Amino acid sequence: KRGRVDRRRYVTFYPAPSAPPPGARTVRVVGTDKHLPELKGVLVHLWKSGEFVDANTVPVCLSLPRQFSFVHDPKTGEAVLLASSKLDRPSVNRYIGHPGIRPWEQDRGELPLGVTRVLDAMEGAHLLWESMSSRYGSRIGLPALSFPDMNDLFQAEYGDEDLPPLRSYHDQATDQHRLLLVARDLVERSVANYIEAQIEHCSSEQLKARRARKEALKNARDESLKNARDEVSDDETDEEDSDAEPDENHRDILPVILDFASVSSRHTNSVQDEVVEDWCDNHAAPLFDEARKEGCVATHVCYRPEDLNFYHKNNSVDNQNPHVYHEGLRGKGGSAGNGKNRIKGLAVDHEERGLSSPELYSVIDLANLTERLQEKAAPFHLEQSERFMCPGAPETMIQTTIDA
Repeated sequence: KRGRVDRRRYVTFYPAPSAPPPGARTVRVVGTDKHLPELKGVLVHLWKSGEFVDANTVPVCLSLPRQFSFVHDPKTGEAVLLASSKLDRPSVNRYIGHPGIRPWEQDRGELPLGVTRVLDAMEGAHLLWESMSSRYGSRIGLPALSFPDMNDLFQAEYGDEDLPPLRSYHDQATDQHRLLLVARDLVERSVANYIEAQIEHCSSEQLKARRARKEALKNARDESLKNARDEVSDDETDEEDSDAEPDENHRDILPVILDFASVSSRHTNSVQDEVVEDWCDNHAAPLFDEARKEGCVATHVCYRPEDLNFYHKNNSVDNQNPHVYHEGLRGKGGSAGNGKNRIKGLAVDHEERGLSSPELYSVIDLANLTERLQEKAAPFHLEQSERFMCPGAPETMIQTTIDA
């Protein structure tokens, strides 16, 4: 289903009314960076029981929210959820209290009913926090919960005027529970939206591949018929190339699920695009410059390239070395773990496309880097790569999606 706010959303979202219904509490969701433009003070209303007034009012983000902080607005009484797309700062909880729940001391006698209600609310928030921490691991930053000390609850129950009443402690616990509920659904809905976007992108690429293969097959048949000068009927000549054609009419077309284009690219969000730019500008480009200074690079983007023979045997990839290569016929660049195997693969691909044999030269022969370049590049590469590492091996599907 598509939402009404952004056509790139595949999970339904409806803005909540500014005023909550009677008996409901409001959580305001605010994004703290440019990658979460959807979170500009979005309101989410929840009943006192913790259920959403309308779950479709929980926002959906194109970039995944990764870190949360809890704030209480004393002017409006709203609980405010601050969300960030990056795990670059500690999560903060502005509610005053202590982390964890301390046990009630037996010498204080039986638990008063008011204190029991506060403890139940604290326990509910704590269990939800533990569940989310287990599900997301270190991929999502959650603040530690803040609860009143048992001494404060005891004094509040027996009328210490210098302390807030039990009601305020109960509201503090339920506020944090609601903030966790909204954070959980915000992550889950955004992840679901991201997965749906990937599926649609892959399906679109598959459809393009299917159409291209049908067109190639049709052209090949027309060429074969022309060369053989066979008579064909008008129906065969004007055969409609429709996506609705049954697959049995095209059994010689490879299944589109295996088409390289359908699995080699993917839908990306602004955070992923920024990471790619960071990798290219601050990691790949400096390494390439060092390799060029050491004379380990051959590229046609140079001074007077027309005077150079890039396809000399010394620049050949026809060996078992790993290479960064350039293919001149199609202007295609890439990398190969084994040059000889890549030549064979491209030769087959060119033959299927009706092209002449590929023309490859080695831009960088990774098995023949100078010793000085390796000494410079290795520590730099390891240092830069650490910034892009996942926090650990994912254990669940949602952790794998968040790591993407």
